[in-house]
This record gives sequence, structure tokens and C-alpha cells, in this order.
Amino acid sequence: MKNPFAFLSLALLFFCVRAFANTNQGPVVDVLDPEFLQRLDKPGLFSFATVVGAELAESHYLRQRSVDPAMSRLKIIRLDGLSQAGNHRYDAIAAQVKADVEDLQQTSGEKMAYSSEQAEILAPAGNVARHFDPYWLNSKHAAFPLIAVVNRIDKKDMHPDSCGELRFVYRLAYYKADAQRSSRGSELLIESRSTLPVFLNVVFAYHKGLNGRCEDVARLWSGAPSEKERERFFQWLLSGSLDKRRIDLKQIELNMQIVRFPAGQKTDFGGQAIYLFRIFKDDQGAFKPLPLENTPNVSEVLKSADLRADLIRQLTDPVNLSRIDQGTFVLENTGGKLLATRALSFSTSGRARLSNKPFTSIFGPMGGDLSQADLSRLKFIKTTSGLVERMNNASCVGCHQASGTAGFHLMGLTGSLNSAFNQVMVPFSPHYYAERVRRSAYTQALAHGRLPNLFRPLSIHPPARWSRSAGVPDFEVPRTRDLCLMDSRDFSAAPACETGSKCTLTVENKAIGAGFGECVSTPLTTAGHICRKGVVNTAATIPEWGDLFNLTAFRDTVNVNQTILARGNLCGHPKGGVPLGRIAKACDLHSPDGKLAFVDKLASASAAPKEICAMRGGPQFDECAKTKNPPDCLANAKIVRS
Repeated sequence: MKNPFAFLSLALLFFCVRAFANTNQGPVVDVLDPEFLQRLDKPGLFSFATVVGAELAESHYLRQRSVDPAMSRLKIIRLDGLSQAGNHRYDAIAAQVKADVEDLQQTSGEKMAYSSEQAEILAPAGNVARHFDPYWLNSKHAAFPLIAVVNRIDKKDMHPDSCGELRFVYRLAYYKADAQRSSRGSELLIESRSTLPVFLNVVFAYHKGLNGRCEDVARLWSGAPSEKERERFFQWLLSGSLDKRRIDLKQIELNMQIVRFPAGQKTDFGGQAIYLFRIFKDDQGAFKPLPLENTPNVSEVLKSADLRADLIRQLTDPVNLSRIDQGTFVLENTGGKLLATRALSFSTSGRARLSNKPFTSIFGPMGGDLSQADLSRLKFIKTTSGLVERMNNASCVGCHQASGTAGFHLMGLTGSLNSAFNQVMVPFSPHYYAERVRRSAYTQALAHGRLPNLFRPLSIHPPARWSRSAGVPDFEVPRTRDLCLMDSRDFSAAPACETGSKCTLTVENKAIGAGFGECVSTPLTTAGHICRKGVVNTAATIPEWGDLFNLTAFRDTVNVNQTILARGNLCGHPKGGVPLGRIAKACDLHSPDGKLAFVDKLASASAAPKEICAMRGGPQFDECAKTKNPPDCLANAKIVRS
């Protein structure tokens, strides 16, 4: 069977194979194995209910529900039970998310629906924005299972009162199971389950050692047993790096997709999404929003000469400039007003959206009032526009929209949280992959009593060789489809793309200054690769809206009619749901590259074809999404065939 738009890109699959080839070399930097995480995700250990202080409520809940078939997976408290427990930490987060959803609905003036059924009532084909439904935060079917444990000892460079951070990442997931009798009398368990784009990062701070040094903490992550010795590895974690006597709860961070615009509504972008950032901290018994790191409240700065002057003072101070250059600077929250307690970021093409560039919104792309900064002694930043982009990239919204995966950097391996038909192949973004290499070298140096290299690259940089004890490292060559710096005017490190590809400005916005390009193959022939250039036009912002000053960014437009060389192949359009368009070829589902079975057989560093052949979705996907069991519906519809 032939289909001219049937190819799916294997770029992520190649990335997956390469990424896991280096797992467990040197110190442990994270724990992503679903089996280990499921063992940690228990009352009394590190279930979400336990870390927010509702361990007893969770234990009671599990005893009461022990015979419920829905407990066969997600063996942790559901959110209805957590809400009934009256836990002030969780209740404050849920209430704030609900208020933020309502605020966005009212402020945007946009039609928004919380379900496919409601969307179809509001507009033809349901082409209206879909907002997150706060119902899930109190649902008897939903929970926050653990999807990652992350070693962030390197955060001590920004917060020297501790030995860095230990992070537990939880992702909202739903699970429903109904026991039914078959026609033959046997019992069947009808399941429906999936993860949702809502993440809570529970951050603990490591105590300082008796001598005020952190080598002992670094050693807790070193010398791990092989993960093949599963019981030894698990006990090694519990008795060392995860020992609760060494940590204190610091804060809980929220990163979620709060609104999504379907491709049928935003045909030029191939769909859009808005992400919400919050941080919460226990303040004398009340869980309150905390300022976001390095993320200014743009509207407050624009209307206050004093705040602007203080921001300029902080960013041009010689000592601060050295830390900005190194990537370890943290803004002071002048008068409690300089930093935002809430921020929104936007995809798609987020790297070229002014809404994700708070410092550009304040100072302009060339830096304006920051021109007084003396950059002559810096090793990485070369221009004032580079200084602005360095700070943009240090903000929540700027980092999460550069080399992120749909706005997120760590999604986790879903395992049994999702059906076999709906699995995450790559648990993290290209930025996170590069960070794993850096953090491993950092932890190893510290554990051996050496001073780690404190430099932090931009989030678009590829992995580096961290053999130098200080300064800008040697970066690997960016691969095809990696992000890249268009030139070296703003920064000293702008590695060229791999042979056979060229750094191309695939999406441009004249309002943002420093350009992030994409390594594009020359000649461009591989199915699934980008095949159009886009020019983003930024919608007018409304500073009077406070920390929602950039909400109008959903009205940004992009002209995508210019086709990059596609060598005679079809170039799909974003209106089909693929940002910037992708190359498509006719294919044969029965060819070797047209079968999906090889995916399950991939070993670490094994070869994979550049292209695979698959049927893509369409209206049938939306129809299946409305059923009680979307995976079975999609499988039966044969939208993807092997």
C-alpha cells in the first residue's frame, strides 16, 4: 500500500540509541528505570504523598482499596484521596493551577474547551483551544507517579548554602480498570491509561558536610553497583544518595501544558501549546508561590524605573558578569518585585518567539542599556546581544523552549503507566542528554576532590568533552537536526554542523536578535526532516496584564511558504500537524523499512534505518481519543501498521 505522507522520522530513535549507550558510565546522574522507580514510589519511601506529608493517608487509602481492580497498577494514592486528606501542600498547588486556568480563560478572550465533546460544540471540527481540565487534580482515576530521580549536586554553585539538590520528578497519569465477564464467564480487566503533560519536581537540598565541603555527597553517587545487580543497586541508592537524613524539602516546581491549540486552528504553526511555570515553598505552614529563578516580571520592570535600574546594575556588575558568563548567576529579587512568580512559554518554534525571551522584551535584541557592560574579560559572551541571549536562556521560559521536546526536558520512560501502544521512546530532550554528560564529569571531579568545571553552556549546545578544569569546553559536532548558533559573533563557542549538513535559520524572527538555527542535511533527502523555512511575526504584547504580558503570543503568526531544498520529494505543510513541514515519500508498508518490529529489537548503539514507513493519523485519531480505550481503538483502526 502506498501513501505519499506515510514516513515518520527516526531522528528521535537514533538519538535514543546513542543516548543510552553511555548510561551508567561514571557517576549516576539520574534514575530513569521504571522498575526501580516503581519500587521507590511507595508509602514511607518516595511516593508523592509521602514527600508532601500524606504518608498515613496514602497507606489507609491503599488498605481500603486493596480489592479494587483499578489498584493493579499505580499502587499509590489517587488524587481524590489526597484531596480528602486535606494536605496543605498539595491543596495549595491544585488550587493555584485551577485559578491559573480560569485566569487564562478569562484574560485571553479565546474560546477554550476542556474536552473534545465540548470543543465540537464551540467550533466546527472542534478547532478551539483545549485548556487543562482541573478535574484531573482531584480525580479518583489520576495520580502523580514517580518518573525520575535526578542528581543535581551541581546546583551548589548557584546556592552555596547547600551541597546541591536531589530531585524527584512526578508526572500526572490516569488509570481506569473495570472488571467484566466475558461470554465464556472468565473475568476480563478492561484498562485505559496514559500519562498527561503535567510535571511536579519535588526538590530537596543536601546538607552541608561537617567540614562545609561537598565531596562526600558526590561520592554517594559514585561507585554504583551495576544496574544488572538490581537488588544491590536499589539498596545502594536507599542507603546513600537517597538517605533522607541528608536532605530537606526545599520547594516543589510545576511545569505543565496548560493550553493546547490544535493544528486545525493554528494551521501555520502546526498547532501550538502554552506552558505554565510555578514554584511553591512551605512558608510557616502555608504553601506559597516562590519567585522563578532568573525569570523577570517583565511588566513590572517596564513600568518601574527603579526596578529597571537595579536589573541593569545586577547585569553589568563585573563580578556578576563573570558568573553570567560562566552560567552560575542568580538574580536577586529586588523589593520582592523583580522576579515573576508565574510565567508562560510558547511552542511551536519556541526558540524564535519573543514571548520566550524576557530579557529581549526588556532591553531589545541588541541589549540597549546593557551596552555599558564591560565584556572584554569574558570567555564566552562576546557581545551585548549575546549577554541578553545568555540571560534569556537562563530563564525558565527561554531554557525550556530551546532544545526541549515540546517544551519539556525530562519526560521519563512511561513503562506500565502507558499502554504498550503508547510508549515514550526517548525519555529526555537533546539538552538533557548533553547535561547528563556535563553532570557526570562534574560529580566525578568533585568526588575525587578536584574542582569541577563550573561552566554551563546554552541549552542548545551539544555534549562536550569536560576534561578542562575551567572555561569553555570542547563541544561535539552538532548532528543533523540539532540546534546550532548561526554565527560566532555573540559567543565564543559556535561549533559547525557535522559534514553533510549546514546550520540553517529555519525559523526567523527579526525581533529577537541572536538566531538559533538547525543543522539541515545537504542535499536534503531523508523523509521526516524539516523542509520549510518560517518567518515569525510577533503579536503585540500587553504589559498591563502583569505576568501574563506575553499571553497574546498565541496570536503570533509564521509564514511557512518558502520551501528548503527537498530534492523533488513532497514537502508536507504544517496544517497537517507537523511544525515547519517535513519531507514525505511514497513507501511500501511491506518493505524492510516499513515494518516497526525492528524497534523492539534495538540494542544499545545498534544501527537503525534512517526512515520507516507508517500510516499517520487523521480524523480517526480524534474519534479514538473520545473512546474509553483509545489505544485499542487506534490499533483496530490500523492507523499505524507493521
